[in-house]
Amino acid sequence: MNKKLALLSLLSLILSSSTVQNVESLSNSPKLEAEIGANKVMLPMLKHVSNWNNNIEPINASSNNFAVKEFVAFNKLKLADHISAPPVVIQDKLFILNNYAQISCYDLNGMKKVWTKKLEPQHRNKKRFGGGSILFNDGKLYISYGSRDIVILNTSNGDEVLSKRLPDIIKAPPLIHNNLMLVLTVNRQLYCINLTNAEIMWMHQGAQEALIGNSLIAPIIRGNLVIVSYSSDQIVALNLENGKLVWSTSLGKSTAEEKNSWKTFSLSSLVSQPIINNDILYIANEEVIEAYRFGAVDEENQNGQKAVMQWSKNITGISNFNLIGNTLFVTTIDGKLLAMSADNGKITWVINLYGSNKDKSSAKNSKSNKKLLSSIKNKLVKLGSSNTQYTLSPIAINNNIVVVSKYQCLVISPSDGHILSRIPINRNPKFFAVSNKYIFFGESYVNSSR
Repeated sequence: MNKKLALLSLLSLILSSSTVQNVESLSNSPKLEAEIGANKVMLPMLKHVSNWNNNIEPINASSNNFAVKEFVAFNKLKLADHISAPPVVIQDKLFILNNYAQISCYDLNGMKKVWTKKLEPQHRNKKRFGGGSILFNDGKLYISYGSRDIVILNTSNGDEVLSKRLPDIIKAPPLIHNNLMLVLTVNRQLYCINLTNAEIMWMHQGAQEALIGNSLIAPIIRGNLVIVSYSSDQIVALNLENGKLVWSTSLGKSTAEEKNSWKTFSLSSLVSQPIINNDILYIANEEVIEAYRFGAVDEENQNGQKAVMQWSKNITGISNFNLIGNTLFVTTIDGKLLAMSADNGKITWVINLYGSNKDKSSAKNSKSNKKLLSSIKNKLVKLGSSNTQYTLSPIAINNNIVVVSKYQCLVISPSDGHILSRIPINRNPKFFAVSNKYIFFGESYVNSSR
C-alpha cells in the first residue's frame, strides 16, 4: 500500500506544472553559495515524444521538456536478467538488451513480448557481457553488447541485417551519420565504417593511458568535424572524411601549451555526453565544466573550425550534467544538484538531494519524509567507501526537473530548486526512457521473482 501511495504521489507531482515561489535562496556549499546570481531558469516548451533513442544529435535527446502521462517501473515487465544498455522506445515498441547478449522487443500497449534475438550462441551458458548500447536509425537497431561485434537488426522482426567485428571490445554507443558508422573501442580506437559494405574507411588511435576508464563517451558531429574524447580530459576534433586531427584541447588546462599537449595525463574522465547547442560545446569531467564556441563551418578549410573557450567553472566531483533550456543542471558525487546559466556559467541555485530545508515534500508529511530520508541515509552508510552519490542525467518532465539517484526519484522546481516530491526506489536504477505515455525507470537488474 505504501508503495502504491508513493507512486501516486510521484505521478500527481510529475503531471503538475506548478512550481513554488518566493522561498529564501539556500546553498549547502558555502563556496558555491557565494557565486549564486540572479539568473532566471527558462525551460523549453512541453514536447510530446513517441521515440526515445540513444542517437547523438546536435542537442541531446534528454534536453527537452517532456509531456508524460504515466510512471512505469521495469519490474512490471517481469524481466529476469540484468539490463545491459539504456532502452529505446520507438512509437509503441520498447527494446531492452540484457547481459546475456539477448535483445527483446515489447509492445507497450499490452507490455507483451513481440520478439527476442540472441546475439551470441552462448546465451544462458554462463557467458555474460558487460556494457553495451542500442541505437535506432532508419528502421534498424545498431547494437553493441560488450564484445567486439556491432550487430544490425531489422526493427520489425529482429532479423540480422549486418554485423561487423572490430579488433577490440565496444562499449560506447555508435554514431550514425549518413552512410557512415563511427565506433569507439575500449582501446581508444575510433573506427569509421561504411554501412553499405561494412568496410573500415579510417581509424584514429587516441592517446594511450596507464589507467583505462570504465566509461566511454560516444563521439558527436559538428559540421564536418568528429569530436571525440578518449576517456581522459583530452578532446580532439577529426576530419570526418579522412580521420585526420584538426585540433585538440584538454579540459581544465590554463595555458595554450597545456591545452595542446598530448603528454598531459589526468585521471579525470568525461562524466556525460558532450552537448552542442547554437554552436556552443558544453563538456565536463569530474572537476570542471567548460563551454566552447565554434567558428563558422568551413567546408574547404578544416582548420578554420576553431573552438574558443567562453567560460570555465571548477566544481568538485561532477557526476552528470544536462542542458535544458537556458540552464545547465549539474549533479555531484556528494549528492548536490546545481542550476547554472548556460551563457556564463554562473550558479542560479544549489540543493542537497539527500536532505535540504528546500525540501517542500516534508511539509505534507514530516514524519514520513524524515523516516524516508533516514532509511536512504542508512542504506548509503552501509555502502562504506563505495558510497558515490551517482545520478542519472537530470531531465525535464511536465515543467519540473526529475532526478533519479540511489534509492530515490526527486521532482524539483526549476525556478528555485525546491524538492516537490521524494519517492523511494529499490536498489539503484541505471537507465530511463521517456515517451508520451510513460516514463520508465530501470534497475541494473530486475528479478522476475520480486
